[in-house]
Order: sequence, then C-alpha cells, then structure tokens
Amino acid sequence: WIVAPSTGSALTYKTISSKIQSQIGCSKKIKPISVNDDVIFANMTAETLVATKYSYATDGYETLDLSVLSQDIFRGNEITSLAYKQHPDSILVATLADGTFTTLTYMKEHEVVAWSHHELAGGLKARYCCADGSVTNGTTDVYILAEDESGVGTRQFYLLRVKDDSNL
Repeated sequence: WIVAPSTGSALTYKTISSKIQSQIGCSKKIKPISVNDDVIFANMTAETLVATKYSYATDGYETLDLSVLSQDIFRGNEITSLAYKQHPDSILVATLADGTFTTLTYMKEHEVVAWSHHELAGGLKARYCCADGSVTNGTTDVYILAEDESGVGTRQFYLLRVKDDSNL
C-alpha cells in the first residue's frame, strides 16, 4: 500500500488516501534484502522469491517472480533464511527447509537470473545463512550455519563460508 495525503496538505485522518500496490504478501519469518534498487523478499508461503522496485513511469511498484524458472527447487521446500553476497558477484544465498541451499546470480541490469541448487556432503544440513556486511579483499562474505546429522546423540554445528565462485 501507498499512504499519502489526498491533497497537498499534511497527512491526517481527514486527508488520508491509500492505494494498493501489490497482492503479494511477504513472509513474516524472513527479512527482505535490498539489492541495488530492488527489495527481494520471500512470499507468504516462503516458497517463492520476489523482487520489487518503485517505478516512476507507472507511479507504483513493479514486481518480478525470481523463482518462476526454478519451481523444482522451491516446490514444497520452504526458504528458511536469505543472505546477499554483493562483491565480487551479485549472489543471493537461501537456505531451505530440507537442509539444502540455493544460490541466485542476480544482475538485473544484464537480465541475469540464474539459480543453482546445492547439497552439503557428509550428513551436513544447511540451517541458516547470513552476510557479515563488510568487504574484505574485494569480497563480501556469506556464511552458512550447518548441522551435522550423522552423529548419534550429539549435535555439531559448523560455520561455512561461501567462496567467490558460489562453492563452499
């Protein structure tokens, strides 16, 4: 929704005007990520990623379903976390409920939307991903918290760094 005064005056309960922008809801569990001028978020079921951006030409928000060409990755597999690796490539990392993770190379200016699905070896399951937000040696680091499910009675966790080529 966009909420603004209906006239040139200040916004009050008497001058309020609202306009719906989209019927796509956002997941309450996963924080949206800003990528250049876009906001990327998981939909309400956390099975689709959506990019949205305000357009002055249409005076509204334009949306793009980023998962439309990769439904096999997300169907019945909820997104559990998102992280963005800005440098040197524009890569979005998402952990999934089944313990796998996926990477999205997203360069809107070149019309590049490419998905890759990854499974960790040795009984490791990807549980959560995050970016540290800093740039070290020309790269932004993204980490995946992985749980080792191969052990009996003990839980072991590992912190894995996503490298520049989208591999661990």
